[in-house]
Amino acid sequence: MTRTQLGRWLVFGVFAAVALAAAVIVQLSQPPLSPGEVCARELARKLDHALDRPRSYDAPGVAVFALATPADDRELAHLSSALCDALVEQLLRQGSLRLPSCASARVAAEAGVRGPQLAHLLGVDYAVQGSIARLPDGRFRTQVAMARLRDEKAQWQIDEEVDDARLQELLAQVTTRIAASAGRPLATDEQRIDPKAYGKYLRAVQLTARRNVDEMREALRLVDEVLAIAPDYVPALYMRLALTSQLLSAGPPPGATAPGDDGQARQAAMLREIDSLGRRLLAADPTDWRAHTLLLNFAFQNRRWSEGFAHADALTRGNRRAGGLRINARLHLYAGYLKRGQELALEAARLDPLSAENYMALAQAFGLAGEDARMSEFAGIAAERGVKRAALYDAFSALRRKDWAAFEPAFVGWQAASGHAGDWPAAVARAVADPSRRAAALDALAAQDVRTRASMAGFFLEFGLMGDVERGVAAIVERSRLRPAGWLEYLWWPELSALRGHADFGQAMENLALAALWRERGAQDRCELQSNGGWRCS
Repeated sequence: MTRTQLGRWLVFGVFAAVALAAAVIVQLSQPPLSPGEVCARELARKLDHALDRPRSYDAPGVAVFALATPADDRELAHLSSALCDALVEQLLRQGSLRLPSCASARVAAEAGVRGPQLAHLLGVDYAVQGSIARLPDGRFRTQVAMARLRDEKAQWQIDEEVDDARLQELLAQVTTRIAASAGRPLATDEQRIDPKAYGKYLRAVQLTARRNVDEMREALRLVDEVLAIAPDYVPALYMRLALTSQLLSAGPPPGATAPGDDGQARQAAMLREIDSLGRRLLAADPTDWRAHTLLLNFAFQNRRWSEGFAHADALTRGNRRAGGLRINARLHLYAGYLKRGQELALEAARLDPLSAENYMALAQAFGLAGEDARMSEFAGIAAERGVKRAALYDAFSALRRKDWAAFEPAFVGWQAASGHAGDWPAAVARAVADPSRRAAALDALAAQDVRTRASMAGFFLEFGLMGDVERGVAAIVERSRLRPAGWLEYLWWPELSALRGHADFGQAMENLALAALWRERGAQDRCELQSNGGWRCS
């Protein structure tokens, strides 16, 4: 992911939460700890320290696992994953339970963690698990059970045969039982639609999991059919917007003729749709997290920072969504409020302790603040979860140690993980280590095409690391005239202090309307207000 794409659509960072959800039967036996459980126990202790996790929580926690499926049935596995996400989403709407993501639960399941070990690792009190299998007549055999983890005592169990249309009823039944067993009866009912329409919606969710363009188009067709039957079904409305955005990025279908407008026109049209849907959802439910996410995104893209922060606060007020907390953390990092960004990212990780993206956000927040040890700690956890982009933090750690032998492969690895091939990353790394190689690096950057330069925000970070202040600041000023994006948080690396101290940097902040935000909300962590009304950044 490029630094421009990183923040272009904050909304789609949590799109997966719109999908679906479900469960599976708890092991009640007590065999010796497996190697995975031993590792999980050590990881739990590590997370207790790194996240300063409390010994007890203010609300019950429930880990929901995707229904177990036959190993050779990938379609059913996609359906199970969709159901798991839907169940978590329904429970999150109540705001009274702590729920790690289905992805975090899957990591724990793969390690074979159970009982008190699972409770400690995920910070939960209960587990909901089960299985789903196909029957010859097109229906499914579903088994779902909930257990209290401290003593692995079963709370309830469901064993039913259903078709895909009746899965909606099963989810409602499971949701109600989970909430009651956790001592948090449901306050409201989940939005329900025609069973056949729900079956189509489930199929669309399964298709989007494959990330294939043709299947996304088919998913969009199915979503349109759902909305023809249930025009106010919020998950389908949200999915339609996300699919439309993704397909616009993918280009027209084969044989189609694309209109002659440019990317900015398409982006502007998408922003209008985001604003329209956000307002529609907010009017129906002022607490709808989707509405606040959409409107936050719209405000961010239009430099309406105060509105964006208001929606970010609403997104995280009174609910327990790790994704919303992480988005809020990113927004604070974009604006340079590093300490608050750290606090929000820590809250997200405490709620969803095995999410790799939470640790990437933490590594960024502490790295920007110059806290090397914590940056490396969190980046290491993300790397253990398979995130190759965590090499960025290895690069900065090596840079600060002046360990040039480690810096180059880490820097090149980060760029490769971000989709950037070619010789220029190595040339830049060598120029950072040895200023005599700067001319060769500048030639390599000048040779890159317009698309690459745009995706890398004009290479301001690379220029800054090489000590080329004039080019770095010129790139920042150029980007400041365009819509804000994820490159903003890269502005606040300690290593770029010379760029921030340049006379033109303040003008770029005025262009971005960040200076106006700081006047309203107070100085951020790297800039302070001067007596003449300007800002001095260091």
